[in-house]
Amino acid sequence: MGARRNVKLIYKENVIYFYTHWGAEELETDIKNALIRGKNRWDDESYLARIIFSEMIKDEVMGETGFGISPYEIDPEYKTIEINFNENTVDGIPFNEVVEEKGSLSFNEKENICRQCGRIHSNSICDGGMK
Repeated sequence: MGARRNVKLIYKENVIYFYTHWGAEELETDIKNALIRGKNRWDDESYLARIIFSEMIKDEVMGETGFGISPYEIDPEYKTIEINFNENTVDGIPFNEVVEEKGSLSFNEKENICRQCGRIHSNSICDGGMK
């Protein structure tokens, strides 16, 4: 059991996958938060990739399980999200539209960008970026 999902990172000649075992339903929000936080790195795919993975593992950074990095897709239960660094898109939606909510990633709840910390919260309480 789990909520397994992958993020496929598409580079010019290579592909890398990030994997979450339990975080499938939060992954769109994690990616959106990473794009907001990493806006100055949209054209620097190595840094942006690290920012995305950091957002994914933010609450489990010292854990031994739950997340992974791989050259291939790992056991998906949910549709793999594709981030194309050549086109600056998430599932074909430009980064700026994902951040501005013009693009439609499949979120479960109404979410808002917090003016205090720049992150997305599904409620009105800012946790300062920490849980």
